[in-house]
Amino acid sequence: MKYWDERLIQEQMALYDKAYLVTGELKTEYTRTAQELVKDITALYEKIQSGGATVNDLYKYDRLYRMLAETNRKLRRLNAKEVKLLRHEFTDLFNANSAMLRRKFGFSAKPDSKTVLNVLKKIWAPDGLNWSERCWVDKAKLVQTLEKGLIDCVARGASRQELIRTIRDGFETSYGRADRLVRTELSYVQTQSTLAQYQAEGVKRYVIIDAGDYEGSGRNPERECEVCHTLAEAGPYPIEDAKTGVNLPPIHPNCRCTIAPYNESGVVGYLAGMTDEEVEAEKKRLQKEALNK
Repeated sequence: MKYWDERLIQEQMALYDKAYLVTGELKTEYTRTAQELVKDITALYEKIQSGGATVNDLYKYDRLYRMLAETNRKLRRLNAKEVKLLRHEFTDLFNANSAMLRRKFGFSAKPDSKTVLNVLKKIWAPDGLNWSERCWVDKAKLVQTLEKGLIDCVARGASRQELIRTIRDGFETSYGRADRLVRTELSYVQTQSTLAQYQAEGVKRYVIIDAGDYEGSGRNPERECEVCHTLAEAGPYPIEDAKTGVNLPPIHPNCRCTIAPYNESGVVGYLAGMTDEEVEAEKKRLQKEALNK
């Protein structure tokens, strides 16, 4: 990988990794909600077992409906916290990434203030949902999973501990989907920030930097994606033709690739707009910076 491309992806990965720390707080919220629902659902389960109820009797319990309503309320509360956390983190990443590009490339233009709002509302994935809608769809699936788990445990006469495992497994699966959503959306927001900054500056073409090339020198097989590598080799691409998932990252879930500006002389990366003298000055500055670390 070219040195300057590596510098760009290194800077962007640092911003991404900082934003990804939000999943720690998200995990705490999921764990807290799971603990609350374990208490609610197992209390009802013990009452059902002591009364010798069968699955056919289950929906005669008013308390079951109250418990399902309370489950729905607590998951809506979890969803609201998740959306608030992620909206804040996505917005911060968009602005921090844009500022980094202006500093590194010497760009003066700035994306319109409404751009980040439009990015966060945009539907870009094949399921026809934006990220906040996808969050709630997942919580609705979790409600169904928990109800089905309770009914199944009643039908089999399962132990209280087995019911607890069922509830926790449901939350672990849900959190796994949330984690994947965060990683993919962070990549999307960061790439859209990069694209918006290039467009504001009048960049006409871009290339894809394959994250599989990053990490030290040479290729990194563990992180390499052949689709991304092929797209990176096929560039440059006109910026007006950029399409997420087609010729613009993220190309797939968990994609960490990025884009760099491409000018008429074929220079890619941080040096896109620099003279030979500026290139040498920047190289010396970075070498000095490395020695001082």
